[in-house]
Amino acid sequence: MGLEVIAVDTIGNYGLYHGMPLSVSRHLTSYNAGVHHDRVSFWRPGHSKGVIAGEGLPVSSVLGILIAICILLVPGTYSVGCVAALGLSNALLWPAIWPQALKGLSGKALNRGAAILIMGIAGGAIMPLVYGWVARSSNNQMAYWL
Repeated sequence: MGLEVIAVDTIGNYGLYHGMPLSVSRHLTSYNAGVHHDRVSFWRPGHSKGVIAGEGLPVSSVLGILIAICILLVPGTYSVGCVAALGLSNALLWPAIWPQALKGLSGKALNRGAAILIMGIAGGAIMPLVYGWVARSSNNQMAYWL
């Protein structure tokens, strides 16, 4: 969750860092956050219903890693575009993690498991602070190593 918040929260300033005018960079959050996890799923061909979370998790993880590498390696506004594309990978991870993490749990164990997953959202409050510290210590692009 922290990584998703970093991408959404920092993309406007990241665009400014790479010389984009404010009139352009202020709209970038909507591109990153525009992919909602409830609209994206992996469907197995030939099946009429059901999200195949076990297949979605590796695909979205690899996609996220590849996009993150591009953020770090490509120059300027192309790197900013990669941050916007990271929204797709992030949107795919959340609905893929839940079913896998809660598989086989029931009763109180299910309640506790779901509570632990919800606490993971706290990373969304902590990670942008860490990103800001790293960005001030080095630069905005290198802070995406997080």
